[in-house]
Amino acid sequence: MENTELHHNQINLKEVLQPYLRKWYWFLLSIMLALGIAYVYLRYKEPTYRATASLFMKDNRKGGTGASELAAFQDLGIFEGSNTVENEMEVMISRPILREVILDLGLQTDIQSVGRLAGLNKKQLYKNSPIQVDWRYKDTTIVARALSMEVSFISESSLEIKHGENKINAKFDTPVVIDNHEFTIQRTSYFDKETPENTYQISLLPLDICINRYKNRIRVENKNNQSNIINLSLEDKSQLRAVNVLESLIRQYNHDAIQDQNQVSRNTSDFIDQRMKFLIAELNTVENTASKYKTDKSFTDIQSEATIYLNAEAEIEKEIIDVSTKLNIQQFLVDYIENQKSEINLIPINLGNEQDALTLMIDDHNAKVLLWNKTVQNSSKANPVAKNLEQEIRSLQASIKESLIQAKKVTRIALTALQQKERQLKSNIAKVPEYEKEYRDILRQQQIKENLYLYLLQKREETAIALAVTVPNAKVVDTPYAPNVPVSPNKKFVFMGAFALGLILPIGMIYILILLDTKIHGKKDLDQYGLSYLGDIPFTESEDKIVVNKTDKSNISEAFKLLRTNVDFMLDSKKLGSKVIFLTSTISKEGKSFISLNLATAIATSGKNVALVGLDLRAPKILEYMEIGDRQGVTHYLSGRVSNLQDLVIKIDPNLSLDVIPSGVIPPNPSELLSSSKVEEMFNELKETYDYIVVDTAPIGLVTDTLLITEHADCTVYVSRANYLDKRMLSIPSELQKANRLKNMAVLINSTDTKKGYGYGYGYGYGYGYGYGYGENQTDQNKNVFSKLFRRNN
Repeated sequence: MENTELHHNQINLKEVLQPYLRKWYWFLLSIMLALGIAYVYLRYKEPTYRATASLFMKDNRKGGTGASELAAFQDLGIFEGSNTVENEMEVMISRPILREVILDLGLQTDIQSVGRLAGLNKKQLYKNSPIQVDWRYKDTTIVARALSMEVSFISESSLEIKHGENKINAKFDTPVVIDNHEFTIQRTSYFDKETPENTYQISLLPLDICINRYKNRIRVENKNNQSNIINLSLEDKSQLRAVNVLESLIRQYNHDAIQDQNQVSRNTSDFIDQRMKFLIAELNTVENTASKYKTDKSFTDIQSEATIYLNAEAEIEKEIIDVSTKLNIQQFLVDYIENQKSEINLIPINLGNEQDALTLMIDDHNAKVLLWNKTVQNSSKANPVAKNLEQEIRSLQASIKESLIQAKKVTRIALTALQQKERQLKSNIAKVPEYEKEYRDILRQQQIKENLYLYLLQKREETAIALAVTVPNAKVVDTPYAPNVPVSPNKKFVFMGAFALGLILPIGMIYILILLDTKIHGKKDLDQYGLSYLGDIPFTESEDKIVVNKTDKSNISEAFKLLRTNVDFMLDSKKLGSKVIFLTSTISKEGKSFISLNLATAIATSGKNVALVGLDLRAPKILEYMEIGDRQGVTHYLSGRVSNLQDLVIKIDPNLSLDVIPSGVIPPNPSELLSSSKVEEMFNELKETYDYIVVDTAPIGLVTDTLLITEHADCTVYVSRANYLDKRMLSIPSELQKANRLKNMAVLINSTDTKKGYGYGYGYGYGYGYGYGYGENQTDQNKNVFSKLFRRNN
């Protein structure tokens, strides 16, 4: 049982694969064509290279300044911040930075060498072009629209410029004007004698288009969110240009970051210098007042009796000094903001302001001022973006000023409370001379000025250090590098894809053809309708209508002999006397008459007396196949014109016991003739003379003639022509078989293509003794199935 199932599974596999294996040359041609196209594509496709670089980003920043290497100066506050790596990734490919990169490398101008094959094999030239373009205006940012032209050389000194449909003859180093663009073409050190044979395409792109192009192509990635390492990559047709763009990008980014850092530090330093000049003058005044007061009052020390009270007062005074210092700093900032009403400048930071919210507002103000400065530099103050930023800055200045005023009120309240407490202590030191009190007031003012001066002096040094030790914001981990192996096109992938495409296309085409094929081909088509299978007759190109004889060993001759054997299996072996074999079909031109003639011949070669009777009264073919003119036939007998049936017999071969009784002339009423009692008389008379009676009847699908006489048949051979009959018409014999309207019916497939292997595919001739239908040799099923699947048919 297992062997039988294995056999059927492998035979089904053959049926699935056979249509594809039969068209092996389709696959060969398709694969060769696909690989050829892939080769041409790779031959003329300009390779693309990828340059990569890795950077370590310092994210311990504030307002764009500082770096993690300056941990020693964290107490300054200037280097504190919370800018993230993600923010800096966006800054790195911002338009202002890309603008500087493009102008630095001259990327607006693109030069390519054009191949001779319809311009397919273009090659990018960068730094190695034999020519260069010198635009007469140095500022290429004013270019409003793209310019493209082709340059070919007439000689070593002259050239031809093609722009659209226009052609211009020019010379090297001579100004040329095209579309209001004035330029000269110059030779470089790469120009040689072979260069004039080439053609070059020169393109000038507007700056905005060029910026957008590189903004979309440069990739900035942070693969690990826990790491400060970012990866830069750029794909370009020029290996060197990709590396140079990344190098310039890193350089411009660090330069921009350093400029931001220095600008804040310089503004802070300038503010401190201005305040120190003012403090120095005030400090000198206080010191002179103290010196003069001592001279006038003639004292040098505080009385010892006031020591206890003065110690307490000293603590209060210290607090008053601190609060007063804070109040002065707040007043300084308010004065600074009021003095800057008509200008937009940075507000000093880190001057002892302890209010976090106010510090954040100042940071936000300085960041917007920096952005406003860049915007104005790149365009003008009339720029809508600059105006919006100016409004935001003015609003922030007002908010900062208001916050400072409120902070001053709080500080002044605290100062008033301390002063009241101080007055209470002073009442306890009434014994201290009045002039000592006055002197302490002077000293207090002096200490306040001194503390403020020292504080600003310290901050000035800190700002100077920050300005001196400014370092790049991005540290290069891996320098930009582009390997010599291109990333596109991938030769292995292209060839594999071409091979797969060359394999898939024929499969798809054959599969579609199979889906669209509605013709019958073999036994599997009959199985779908539950029809009994008798065998098949191979297609023959021979013009002979009788293809069977005793000595012929051809495929078709053997097929009819095997058909004879299978028909014998269909007939009842227990029945004595003559055997009547009907042959019919669904429609005409299925080879029914050809099968009838050769089946009768095959039976006659076995020594049997055979009569071939033509009962296809509407379209007789037997005499035509025998190349005999019109003769009297069955119609004459059935109509009563001929009384002796033997008068109608035609002898084909004197060596064969085969008689042919043709159908005769085409009658106007064939159905009435076949319904007459003369039909039964004819069959009874023939049975007395012949062992086998082969009857060629009319097609079932067109007329009902055959059904009128089917009671006289012992078996019915239903002929269906392969590659001709629509398989949907098999429903006709299927219904007839289910209704048992045709006696002992089995289907014979005619004109099968043995090369295509439809049907069983066993072949014909000696050494392939496999029968059909009931005559199949069961012992051969156990043969090696693999050899059956892939054996070539003779």
